[in-house]
Amino acid sequence: METFRYHSNELKKTPNGLRSNVVTVKNGKGKKNTIIYNNSGKVVENVSKKLTISEIKNIKNAKFMPGLFTAMRKRTRKLKR
Repeated sequence: METFRYHSNELKKTPNGLRSNVVTVKNGKGKKNTIIYNNSGKVVENVSKKLTISEIKNIKNAKFMPGLFTAMRKRTRKLKR
């Protein structure tokens, strides 16, 4: 039986602090985390979701997936003026 392990951590600097996108896959199960820090380094938001089977296959085959983390961000309603 073949085991597959993968870990990726990406840090992005934003005007309000840092955003960390983390992907972890172990033995066919995986999760993706988005952690948002403010300017002082305190955790403001921490969102975690399981990876789907197709996402794990794409990671294993080194295929680029645009928008992997976009569904995890909080959506705010914009007011029409």
